[in-house]
Amino acid sequence: MLENNGYVDFASQILEQLSKKYALTKQASSVFIYEVVINTWGYIHLYLDNFLSIGEIDYTNDRLVEVEVIIDRVLNNHRGWIEREPLFIRKLSQIVTSYLPIQKEDQINIGISLLNHPEYIPVIKNTLLKIYNEKVIKFNANLADSDILVSDGVLIHNASQKFAFFGNVHNTRDWDNLNAMIQSAILAKYT
Repeated sequence: MLENNGYVDFASQILEQLSKKYALTKQASSVFIYEVVINTWGYIHLYLDNFLSIGEIDYTNDRLVEVEVIIDRVLNNHRGWIEREPLFIRKLSQIVTSYLPIQKEDQINIGISLLNHPEYIPVIKNTLLKIYNEKVIKFNANLADSDILVSDGVLIHNASQKFAFFGNVHNTRDWDNLNAMIQSAILAKYT
């Protein structure tokens, strides 16, 4: 029943391409196949109103763009099958990307330099690791390679780095600011 099924073949080809870069578990692969098949079928047969949007979406997320390229490449084998291909590719890419695991090179690098209270560095690290999975954040000794810099003083940093002033480990405002920056970086990187 599943042999020579266009939807399953399409989903399997996408999965095969993504498996070259992402370590997908058997369970994740099954869910992934299901989502691609059901959403492709729904797009073709139901053509829901929310797929009719014509607004342009600019992607800043490399993962999303990468998935879009893979889906477009696989869809080349199925031309004429999908109407409004760019819209379909965009929507399916958003769904597929949400199931991809976080890779080590996708981690958010956090550099901490506390000049006035260096004894608080382990406290900050341990607290953040209780909040965020170590697959998502990584602490970096090289401040130049960090996405987010945390310091109780002034640090020279480039425009692509976010800077969180952390004057007092007991100040909830400093924690809220740092958490907001990390959440922002997560959203920018993974959505």
